[in-house]
Amino acid sequence: QTSYESASTSKLVSAVVILRLVEQGYLSLADTPQEHISGWPITSSSNSLYNMTLEHLLSFTSGLTTEPICLNAGLAIFDNCVNSIATTNAGNGITPGQQFYYASTHLQVAGLMAMRARGLATWQDVFTEFKTQTGLFANSIYDLPSATNPRLAGGMHWTGEDYMAFLKALKNGLLLNSTSMGQLLADHTAGVTIAYS
Repeated sequence: QTSYESASTSKLVSAVVILRLVEQGYLSLADTPQEHISGWPITSSSNSLYNMTLEHLLSFTSGLTTEPICLNAGLAIFDNCVNSIATTNAGNGITPGQQFYYASTHLQVAGLMAMRARGLATWQDVFTEFKTQTGLFANSIYDLPSATNPRLAGGMHWTGEDYMAFLKALKNGLLLNSTSMGQLLADHTAGVTIAYS
């Protein structure tokens, strides 16, 4: 029942939360950030990152490799930080779907897409809805580096009991349908360069 920093185990939680919104019809894996994020700074099809999709983001093949410092700044504004991710990486010449790069950037953008598609103001609102729907994570929170700028790829505190209950529910098919589980478990790196892992 001790609360622990999640580190990267929150990546799976964030992905499942977002995939449930796909199942519920708020998002599609083929959606791009500019379809949901007002002011998304990558606006030209000449930019190599223009065609990144939610599927690329969830599989860490979006082409977003450089992490701005706001990802670890508690006083940063979540939306502004996501735009900083875009501007920091714009023009890097990487085509989405070509390389796997282990970083926090991808889920942060996917999270803002989910917030906007669902019509909720914060990731805490999205997570609270997930908790209400599933009864999971009663003693857990996204709060690193802060509750207002949570890092979706590594910013939770959870108890072992809470995380085990989540894993059991996922394994038993209580959180995702078969299509979403297929997407979650599929190899998205076949034929992709492993640039950083």
